Amino acid sequence: MRKLLLLLATLCIIASCSVDGNDPQSNFHVEFIPTISVEMPEHVTPGYTYAIKLYYQRPTDCYVFDGFYYDIDATNNARVVAIQSKVFEQNDCVAIEGSLPEVATLNFECPTQYTGTAYTFKFYKGLDANGNQEFLEVEVPITEQ
Repeated sequence: MRKLLLLLATLCIIASCSVDGNDPQSNFHVEFIPTISVEMPEHVTPGYTYAIKLYYQRPTDCYVFDGFYYDIDATNNARVVAIQSKVFEQNDCVAIEGSLPEVATLNFECPTQYTGTAYTFKFYKGLDANGNQEFLEVEVPITEQ
C-alpha cells in the first residue's frame, strides 16, 4: 500500500508541473477515482486473457480517464488496481450527477507459470472517514485447461 501512496504522490508532483501555465489543458494533477463495482470472470485459466470491467463515476467533467494503476502486492499475493484520472485544474468544471457509471476495461493475462490456486484483486474504492484507503477485494479461482 505504501507503493500506491508513493506512486500517487510522485505522479501528482510530476503531473502538476506545467510547461505553459496559460494553457488550461497543461494544468492538471493525477487522482484515483473510486471503483463502484467490477465484473470479473468466475475463474481464470493460465495462458488466457480476461476482460475485467470496472465501473466508476467521475465527480466533474474535469476528470478524464487516464488508464490504470496496477501493482502486484507480493506479500499478500494480490493485484492492486486503481482507476487513474487526469484532473484538469479549471474554474468551470461541471459536476456529473445522476448519470450512469462509466466503465473501463482492464485486460488481465493469467500467466502460464502461476502455481497458486486463486488470484486476489484489490480494487481501490476510495478513502474512509479516517483517510485510510479502502478496497473491494475479489478472489478468482484458477482452473486448469
